[in-house]
Amino acid sequence: MPERTSRAARAQMAALRGRGLLVHASSALVAGRALLFLAPSGGGKSTLAGRLHVMGHQAMGDDETALIIREDGRIDALATMGFQVLFGRPLEVKCAPLAAVCFLEKGRPIALVEVGKTYALYRLFRSLWTPGTASPESVRDLTNAGRIVERTRCVIFRWPLEEDPSAPLEELARS
Repeated sequence: MPERTSRAARAQMAALRGRGLLVHASSALVAGRALLFLAPSGGGKSTLAGRLHVMGHQAMGDDETALIIREDGRIDALATMGFQVLFGRPLEVKCAPLAAVCFLEKGRPIALVEVGKTYALYRLFRSLWTPGTASPESVRDLTNAGRIVERTRCVIFRWPLEEDPSAPLEELARS
């Protein structure tokens, strides 16, 4: 990922003044709503966002996605500034409501499995770009991660790389 993307995303989060998170995740706009994809390095985040982009959905972030907690409690995903450089065309949508947090697993059969809020909070907090030290920022980030998990559907998305992921993800985004 270009270094300027990382600096730009961090600047976005600083501008939010603690009302969001910068997550080590990819994201895509599916059926008008954002899906967040979390996995360890090499876990398929970029592959899935890119595959969805090629299939006509809009990729919104690759390796970094900003999440914003709005005053009304709504959670939005914000496209990482500079992301359009990776796919060579401008983004049509820069911000969209978050439909779900998807923890990726490679394998068969293709499936969506609901996860508990404690597990989701643990996984989301471990995916933050901020250090996990005991600081006011980490306490704020843990609080924000908890708010996001409480208001958002959290699932494990298992899929074999050779299969089309569109149908289950479109259903997830619409639910």
